[in-house]
Amino acid sequence: MGVYPNLAMFAPEPFRALKDWQTALTTLRQRMYVDPETEADARLQKAMHALLEKRPDGYAMRGIGPGRLALISWRPE
Repeated sequence: MGVYPNLAMFAPEPFRALKDWQTALTTLRQRMYVDPETEADARLQKAMHALLEKRPDGYAMRGIGPGRLALISWRPE
């Protein structure tokens, strides 16, 4: 096919915390396409209580490591 990809890895970046509980809830609802006041919303909020932890800068996932970004590029020949 003549496609030879290049992979560039970037330095690990800590995940940014969500500033407060309501911001976390709103953000996760949007990302997961969950409507408020539904069964799915109740499950989401239950999971948030189990998986998020309060930090000085807001709420973040428990035990999460830094994120790794990568850029994949290629030039067809």
